[in-house]
Formats: sequence, structure tokens, C-alpha cells
Amino acid sequence: MQTTNKLPPRTQTNQIINGNRNVLVFQDQKPKDLRRYTTDAEEMKKYKQSYGSQKRNDSNDIQKQNQDQCKYNTNGKQIAENGRQQHVSSLSDSQSQQLPLVMIKCQAKPQFENFKNHVNAKNHNFITQQQRNEKPHSFKQIAQTNNKQISNLYYVGDLQNAILNQNSRNSDIFREHIVVSFTYIPIIQKSVIDVKQIQEKKLKIPIRKNKKYNKTIIFDMDETLMHCNEDENDKCQFKIPIEFEDGERIIAGINIRNFAKEIIQKLSEVCEVMIFTASYDIYANQVINILDPHNNLCCRIFRDNCISVDDNHLIKHLGVLNRDLKNVAIIDNSSCSFAHHLENGIPIVSFYNDEKDNQLIKLYRYLCQYILPAEDVRPIILSHFKQDKLNQYETVEEAVKQLYF
Repeated sequence: MQTTNKLPPRTQTNQIINGNRNVLVFQDQKPKDLRRYTTDAEEMKKYKQSYGSQKRNDSNDIQKQNQDQCKYNTNGKQIAENGRQQHVSSLSDSQSQQLPLVMIKCQAKPQFENFKNHVNAKNHNFITQQQRNEKPHSFKQIAQTNNKQISNLYYVGDLQNAILNQNSRNSDIFREHIVVSFTYIPIIQKSVIDVKQIQEKKLKIPIRKNKKYNKTIIFDMDETLMHCNEDENDKCQFKIPIEFEDGERIIAGINIRNFAKEIIQKLSEVCEVMIFTASYDIYANQVINILDPHNNLCCRIFRDNCISVDDNHLIKHLGVLNRDLKNVAIIDNSSCSFAHHLENGIPIVSFYNDEKDNQLIKLYRYLCQYILPAEDVRPIILSHFKQDKLNQYETVEEAVKQLYF
């Protein structure tokens, strides 16, 4: 998708009425061309999943080729090849008539790969498509020299365990998350924010005053609460049809993160809960209808209210909300999205299709214990996750050692 310097059109506010409950939805017209951007962590994960199977099959492929050469003569090979081509051709014709199960092509996440050549970037090992063959940071020095007891704090304890125990189940994904955060948060922070954008995208969301806590909890959607399959053969929990303005129809396979529905329902009973996604409403609304079937959310915010930095990268600037930020917390698997509000941002590792994932359960306990009863969430979040101090160190290993051990 080509990007321009033009700002997206002003959003229109629609009120969806379901029973006695009103849900505020900020949306715009359905775009004709929707493209999904992937994060660097996603690229690393997909590479790891494919590399092992590719390596194991190399020897089998060579052996099979040798056997084929011995088995068939020239005429036999020609006949077999002709038959194979006919079979592939007929198979393609039949598949083209069926409705494929494919990933929704939408801009679910901003891609920060282009920041790698930024003049202010440190000399780090960037996780990009060009360098995804590099192994993740090993953090061997920390693992060998540190005997600190694992913290019970959400995210921090799992990060410590991932650093100290490379064989733990979530070791790779936590290591990748902290590396990406360390690499790109300082860069996004130095990006100039157009104040005019914030004013034009300012939302007027009614405040719900009949809640136990005067807090607003904001969730990202893709890879935070759910995952949209990128392979039509992947197992999925839900299939949602998407129809575009040009008449094209596709079916998206959706997997919901464990406890995603429950955390929305439980938190909405005591505070405001919103979803702020960089996806378009044509896709996001259908997913949110699954996540929140009873319309407990007080607001759905889509891509049109994201702020563009450096012309073509989107962040979620909390300045578009009409809320006192001392009462606001945002949870996003991409910490870069809230890089200008680290004092409000709570990190969470990406969800793909892990059936044993329990991060939202741990997050819910953390929110209930520390965030909801707090007079001001910002000093608590800064003291726990210390993402504002990542730019003080030259290497990610040094940052992790000094901040989390």
C-alpha cells in the first residue's frame, strides 16, 4: 500500500444499540485495499517454525531424488511429469472455484522495519526480514552469573525466567519481545508528532461514572487478544466472512487468546474497557463481536484514530482520548505503539496460537492488584516495567541485566 502525507478523513461516530446498552463505535468507510503488516517478532517466529522442518527435510529430498533417478528411465520420467502437470492443473482449477480460508488483508500492525536506517538508531542487532537468520540474543552472561530469585510480578517474572532458562516454553517469545522493545521504542520516541493530527482525531467518548473504579483499560486487538491465521490450513476456532466493496469475499480463520472474553467481561463490570486497534473496522468489528458478544466495551476505536509518524507508521497516541491519563492503561503486544506514553503502557507478549497461553490471566490479576485501585497508574507502571529506561543502555543485554535483575 502506497502511503501519502495526506491525513485520513475525519471519522464519523455511530452508535450501535443492543438491548439497553449503547456501544460507541468510531469508524470510517470500508477501504477497497486492505493490507496486513506484520511485526518483526512475527517474522522471526514464522522463520523459526519453518527453518527446522526445512532442515529436517533436506536429506529426505536428496535421497528421494536419487531414488527417482534410478527408478525411472527417460521415457518413464517424461510420462510421470506429464501426469503430474495434468494433476496440478486440474487441482488448481477446482481450488479456484472454492472459497479459500485465508488471512484478512488488513493493516493490523504498523511495521517498524524501515526505522532500521534511522540516523538516531543505535548499533543494535535489528530483528528484520533481512537479518532474521540471526539467532536471538542468548543473554548467556546474565544466565551464568545471576542467581536472583524469580519475581512474582506480571511480565517481569516470565522475562526473568526466559533469560535464565533458555529451554522454558516461552523463552524465545519473551526474548524477542524485549529485543524489539529495546530496539524501536527509542526511535519512535524521537519521531515528531503532528499536534494537528491529534486535535483532528480527538474523540468525545462519554464517561461511564457508575463504575467501582474510575479507570480506563484499553486493549490492542491483533496478537494481544486474538490472532488471524496466515495459513489456510491452520487450525482455527472461528471463521468470519469478509466482503469487500469490489464484491470479493474471503473467510478468515480466527483464534481467540485464552481468557480474552473473560477479561473484557470481568473488567467491564468495575471500570471502562475499550479496544483500540490499528485494523480497519470492516475486519475488526466482526472480531470484536466475538470477543465481546454482550457489548460490554464502552468504545471501539479503529485505525482512523491512530497517529501517523514519519509519514507511514501508526502509533496509538492517548492524546486522542478525552480522559485523564492518570487513570488510563493500554495493553499492546507492540510496545512501540505506545512509545509516547510508556507511563501508561503495559507490555504483553504476542499471541499466535498457543493453546496453553496464560498471559491474560496473569494480566488480570496484576490489573486488579495494582492498577485499578491506584490513584495514579503512571508511576506504578514505570516502576514495574521500566520501559522508559531502555534508551539509557547501549546493548539489550546490559539493559535487561540492569533493569530486571
